[in-house]
Amino acid sequence: MSTSTSRILTSLIAGATMVASVVHAPGAAAQLPRQEEILLPIYLRSNVIAGANGSTFGTELVVFNRGTEHVAFGPCNEPSDPPCPPGEPVIRPNETWFNHSMGFTTAGLFGRMVHVRHEQADDVVFNLRAISRASTGADESANLPVVRTADFKTATISLLNVPLGTERRATLRVYDPEDRGDTRGVIVRIYTFSGDLLREDAYRFSPSGYASHDGYPFAPSFIQIALPDTVGADRVRVDVVPQGEGLRFWAFISLTDNRTEHVTIIAPE
Repeated sequence: MSTSTSRILTSLIAGATMVASVVHAPGAAAQLPRQEEILLPIYLRSNVIAGANGSTFGTELVVFNRGTEHVAFGPCNEPSDPPCPPGEPVIRPNETWFNHSMGFTTAGLFGRMVHVRHEQADDVVFNLRAISRASTGADESANLPVVRTADFKTATISLLNVPLGTERRATLRVYDPEDRGDTRGVIVRIYTFSGDLLREDAYRFSPSGYASHDGYPFAPSFIQIALPDTVGADRVRVDVVPQGEGLRFWAFISLTDNRTEHVTIIAPE
């Protein structure tokens, strides 16, 4: 992965430097939210970030309402006092949005939380794509996962068959949908395929910097880690272990090729 592409991907999560520290007591089961949570791990809307040698990076978000009723997107889609300006965006039945404004705050350089009523969650279909364009005009794209309430985990996430080396850069991103900041954290362990532990580090979450509304965060807390080029194995398993009472979380790895700038996503099974 080129240095510019790495910086582009790094800027998308807008991370503060993470300080390694163990957070004690993996805890009790978390209470599920009143509405369906939807995490957009990277959401640039129509913005494009410039890289070196004329390359650019952006995202495309397509949303389709296959239901028979209008669907309002939160956090501002429930009555509250005081109300949440500027009001919720609403998608009509059989309507498709392309890079549409979600109606609140700005594009999520470090992820965006969206909420819909549980009974309408299956009516809304998302496609989120990362687009990298070289100076030659050639495009490389990769689908980014769109994460639902049921996808968040309370136990270890294992990310399998992760290639490491100087040909690419591997970046691990971890999200807390409740945006509780450094009160929670994770331990990251890297293993050989035979189960030998190669490396272990602990990290706390950085808060999103956004407020929440009526208990619904606008954006997640996050951790971003550049995985080492060499740890004694070319391909490894990466375990992300939750640390903190009631933590629900999600994680994935992006791999960016140094030569082609092609992005590959490794997400939980």
